[in-house]
Amino acid sequence: RTLDATGLSPEAVHAAWILAGLGALEDPQSPAVAAMAVALEHPSAAVRRNVASALPRTRESSAVLLESGQLRDADFQVRLAALLALAEMPASPEAARAVVESLSLVENLSDRWLSDALTAAAARNAHDALTMIAAGTAAKHPRHAEIISRVAEHYARSGPVDTASSLLIELPKAERPIADRIVLGLAAGWPRDRSLAMNETLDQALAA
Repeated sequence: RTLDATGLSPEAVHAAWILAGLGALEDPQSPAVAAMAVALEHPSAAVRRNVASALPRTRESSAVLLESGQLRDADFQVRLAALLALAEMPASPEAARAVVESLSLVENLSDRWLSDALTAAAARNAHDALTMIAAGTAAKHPRHAEIISRVAEHYARSGPVDTASSLLIELPKAERPIADRIVLGLAAGWPRDRSLAMNETLDQALAA
């Protein structure tokens, strides 16, 4: 946790990438993974950023990353690295919740690179993220609406007939601007050769 005269810790950065390169992080129970978890709270932003980037793309790493609070880090480069890492890790409700919370912050939406990374992380967790967005409040920033539409379109392109119904059923409870953006995205991305199995509940939701 020591820093040099420039406020950096090159040894810690190099150690993180050496552990990753040697495959020492593949076992989530290994001492190396425990050390990486500690390093996510290092006083050097450069170390925190590199550790996030070096973590293996596993569910266990996602949990460690979320627990570290890096999505709320004071350094935007650290937030960026954490979001890009989450975009490559397995989807989970916990990751979706953290991304949606980050999506509500105008400071994130106002940054070009953070907003793009938020889009990627939300798309990775699209179903859960969109469901949570539908239950929330629209942020007062134009990028919020754009990201919602883009994530919904990405989600729709796979023709998710098994999960889309549960999302659509939640839309009548959503604020109108959010519901409209989700529907527009779904319509733009939905494959023409895929169709939902309709039922009374879904009919009522679509008619609302």
